[in-house]
Amino acid sequence: MDVILGKVFRVETKQTQNNKVFTKFSVGERLKKDGAYVSDYYDCVYWGTHPFLSDGQQVICYGQKGTREHNGKTYLTFDVQHIQILTETEKQPPQPQSAPMFTTAQNFEDVPF
Repeated sequence: MDVILGKVFRVETKQTQNNKVFTKFSVGERLKKDGAYVSDYYDCVYWGTHPFLSDGQQVICYGQKGTREHNGKTYLTFDVQHIQILTETEKQPPQPQSAPMFTTAQNFEDVPF
């Protein structure tokens, strides 16, 4: 299971052509690489609705990292299994933990970005 920590933006709840409801959002994760800070941005999908998720919140997302190609560019994706919304006192990096791997019947081919 992969973990990302960052700020949420562009939250939308949508529906596929097969009437499957999902919440689509982006997460910006700030990392230190080679002594400088850089940001990675993930296109995230949570299957179902998440009524408490909104722009600007700090979250930890658990799930599966991936990539997709569009018009010759590579984008980072994240198939979210669980979202933890952080309070002011919880805004610190997650500690590694062992957890079972999750699989999902849906994939990013179903999501109309």
